[in-house]
Amino acid sequence: MHVTLDFESYSEADLKKTGAWRYSEHPSTEVLCLAYAFNDEPPILWHPGISEMPGALFTAIEQGAIVDAHNVGFERAIWENVCVKRMGWPEIEAHQYDCTMARAASRALPLGLEQCASALGLDVRKDKRGKQLIQLLCKPQKPKKKDPRTRIQDPELLAELYDYCLQDVRVEQRIRRELGALPAPERQVFLLNEKMNSRGITIDVESVHNAIAVVSQVEQELTAELVEITGGRIRTANQVAEILDFVQWKVDGGLDDLTADTVAAAIPRAEKGSVERRVLEIRHSLAKASTKKLAGLLAAVCVDGRVRGLSQYHGAFTGRNAGRLVQPLNLPRPVLGADPEGLVEAIATRDPDWLRMLYGDPMQCVADALRSMFVAGEGKNLCAVDLASIESVGIAAIAGEESKLDLFRRGDDPYCAFASDVFGRPITKANDPRERQDVGKVGELAFGFGGGVGAWRNFDDSDKFDDDEVNNFKNVWRRKHPHIARPPWDQAVKDGEAGVGLWYGLQDAAHEAVLHPGRQVEAFGVKYQVRGRWLVCTLPSSRNIVYYDPRLQEKINPHTDKTEVVLTYMSQKNGHWARIDTWGGKLAQGVTQATCRDILVHGQRRCDPEMPVLMTVYDEIVTEVDEELGVDVPVARLLEYMTADLPAWCAHWPVKAEGWCGKRYRK
Repeated sequence: MHVTLDFESYSEADLKKTGAWRYSEHPSTEVLCLAYAFNDEPPILWHPGISEMPGALFTAIEQGAIVDAHNVGFERAIWENVCVKRMGWPEIEAHQYDCTMARAASRALPLGLEQCASALGLDVRKDKRGKQLIQLLCKPQKPKKKDPRTRIQDPELLAELYDYCLQDVRVEQRIRRELGALPAPERQVFLLNEKMNSRGITIDVESVHNAIAVVSQVEQELTAELVEITGGRIRTANQVAEILDFVQWKVDGGLDDLTADTVAAAIPRAEKGSVERRVLEIRHSLAKASTKKLAGLLAAVCVDGRVRGLSQYHGAFTGRNAGRLVQPLNLPRPVLGADPEGLVEAIATRDPDWLRMLYGDPMQCVADALRSMFVAGEGKNLCAVDLASIESVGIAAIAGEESKLDLFRRGDDPYCAFASDVFGRPITKANDPRERQDVGKVGELAFGFGGGVGAWRNFDDSDKFDDDEVNNFKNVWRRKHPHIARPPWDQAVKDGEAGVGLWYGLQDAAHEAVLHPGRQVEAFGVKYQVRGRWLVCTLPSSRNIVYYDPRLQEKINPHTDKTEVVLTYMSQKNGHWARIDTWGGKLAQGVTQATCRDILVHGQRRCDPEMPVLMTVYDEIVTEVDEELGVDVPVARLLEYMTADLPAWCAHWPVKAEGWCGKRYRK
């Protein structure tokens, strides 16, 4: 049996800040109503004003029914922390949960219930009145002269909320029928993600408070200095228009905004010792520590000191997880090179001057320490393994770029190898760190998926190299990777001596599949086929990723001013459901990242029973182990889980990993 359910609740907690688990633990949180439905039957309403408990629902759950919701993490948290612990309802086993949002994510659809129903063109839609009702009934109100109430419990409004809740269940039922079940292997991945979210990870709350204290002092000091040096024209570092007006004509080349990257690039262009340069330095320093993340950590910490719900299953269309709440995928990389434990101890003094003496900028100290706020539980260690250069390995393996694969098999550094190709001499990590970093690393990151100057600037927006130099680097990379980058106009292709590279091979196959719906077209072991409203891409792992509503359209190529036929599809872009276009380089990126995700998931499945996974960060798995195991044994085990006994489809890939074990999360 399938049960679809939806809660509406009241709480003084802010759900967006706390996340579902901490929200459900808050003592003010209570259930306003529950709508539920068996299979495809009409939904039923329960609320506290109804004397009888939903006995039939309890029976179905106890008999093992699958319990479905949209963004099921919320319903699970309410059920466990409110219904079970406070109301005595029966527990739902973890394996019983399912989620229509997860199905939508796996089909590259919008995650919101209303947006998903709209994209699918369903004739049943979410009640748009719901947002107003939630604002009125589910949250505390600011008292007004005409209405001093802090909580509204108007019976007529509550009746509307009950109808809204019932309608949500109807929409969820339709989405479930429309999309069907997750494939069995993907359902296991979804359940792994739910286990990971429910475990959470411990936060060093005391150190977070220490960091906030440091930030507060520095903000006061720098803000006072800002007011003084500008004669009161600028009173906070958040006055964007005023700061731009103040510094604009004193910075060589000007600046268009005050984003962190723009300010960092502008500082060297301002005159040394000038007031304008100091204003930019203050703005840059105050942006470093990410006080929002510190406050976010405190808001989301649960009663037991752990933060939960950090991962969204299939958050990217490739299947990779997306970060939620404090966004562990977006934590800043440390730049000071300080020992994490020593840095945290120094921050514990709450003395900015002490931090300045030891490390320099205290705000940078706090930014560097953010990762260290994630810690192992009592009697435990964190153990993490990161798949090394996995995307470079993946695209080379899919394309059959054997020279690149041999490089990884030998254990050579790919950044040094590319820099050597560019400079025409051996580049080593020890002797040529600048060439390796500035050209080798940036080039490997920028050019693998068809990027050029624009992609380069995403990784390096400095003026170290002009556009002509970057184009030359790009051409070197493409010549060295013919199985990835060879275009159809290459002479070897024209002469029939070689085929096109991966980018163009995938593009041709995808176009052919869209032109002939139902026909399966294969290139480089990747298969494309239009099935219903989706262009289905079957990966080497046999898993599918999809493109919704694919079409071929004529567009002008901005680089050549020529009209070309491009593949377009519907996707979420900048918060909007819109039609976007793609080409071979992006198709290769999707295939590569999705395939590498499957390697990560394979390792996660293997290690999770013994080494519980707490979070994944791109190509890294973070687990928690007993500290009595030491640090070497768990790392060795996790490395084996991640790189040994790979599936047959990637068994020959030179997959390698690096690991560590300790009390604090680090990078």
